[in-house]
Amino acid sequence: MEHNLFGRIMETIEQQYKGGGPPHHDASAQEIVNSSSTRSRIFVTMQEKTIQLSMTQTQEIFRHRHVLETMSMPQHSPFDRQALMKLGSLMAIRDIQGLYQLVYVFKCY
Repeated sequence: MEHNLFGRIMETIEQQYKGGGPPHHDASAQEIVNSSSTRSRIFVTMQEKTIQLSMTQTQEIFRHRHVLETMSMPQHSPFDRQALMKLGSLMAIRDIQGLYQLVYVFKCY
């Protein structure tokens, strides 16, 4: 049953493919201006280009699409208590993939 449902979902998704690839692989996904030719709801760009966008252009992109920034270097952040606290309370209950609730407890010595 689940396999059939998954197959139908994939067929629906793949109907949007052009040339065998998903819409965000299309050249129109990199166009700043959202037009009728823009097939993807994902704007694909590189960090250097993102920095050059005006505030108005950035708002217009976010108004219609999600942003996928490629070739960007993440800032170095150590994997420690302080870094994890940036994500939220360490004592909060987290819902992982909608199936389980896990409580993380960190002991600092």
